[in-house]
Amino acid sequence: MNTSRTIVLSLLVFLGVSLGAAPAYAQATEEPVAGNATLQSNQPSVALSVGLRGRYLYLPAGIIELFVDHATSVSSGGFGIEVTRRRGNSEVIIGLEYDNLEAESGLYLEKDDNPAIFGQYPDYVAFDGLGLIGVDATFTWGERLHDRLELRYGAGFGLAIVTGGVYQADTQCPYGTTIGDLDDPGRCKKVGVAKKSDKVPPVFPIVNAVIGLRAKVTEKVSVDLEGGLHNTLFLGIKSSYSF
Repeated sequence: MNTSRTIVLSLLVFLGVSLGAAPAYAQATEEPVAGNATLQSNQPSVALSVGLRGRYLYLPAGIIELFVDHATSVSSGGFGIEVTRRRGNSEVIIGLEYDNLEAESGLYLEKDDNPAIFGQYPDYVAFDGLGLIGVDATFTWGERLHDRLELRYGAGFGLAIVTGGVYQADTQCPYGTTIGDLDDPGRCKKVGVAKKSDKVPPVFPIVNAVIGLRAKVTEKVSVDLEGGLHNTLFLGIKSSYSF
């Protein structure tokens, strides 16, 4: 997945005033200049800020089970830093974040397999430092609710490097084992040595969607309470300092 980069736009304004021109012509050339100055003064100013963010990450087993018949949930955390460019009501946020994506160790059953049949037994899956180190860009807008309170919402994308690994071991389950029984990770006996999975990609795309409330603590400091999607569901808090 290719990431986008901000293209810097420049506006060049040329103004020529002929020396020795008639007063009427000089006045005619001055009026547009004054008009342009007025338009420029009405444009929203640009502000930069830096911030720290922390997030609680959650991915329920039910979502993973759209692709397999039994899985475990992710319940972990992430943290990062960000730089924000604000113009008027819109913001572009560039973030660098680490997310711990270690799910609970447990039994994973392939789609349409029967855990009581030889050759279709589930795998015992363990996670060793699985996480993402990623850079993302988020585009947000806002609605002012109060002098010091604002509703923010937006979306974005990014790319991450995958850390750690996933280890799988074959199992053998008792006769009559059902999918519901797999909630107990000790239901099936591990057989052989766990092997590192080669199905984990080295890089992974990031998809962002966020909504939250921003409280302006001082003229320079703000605090955001936010939730949304950052590959997993998340709830988070961040603090920013504006220049």
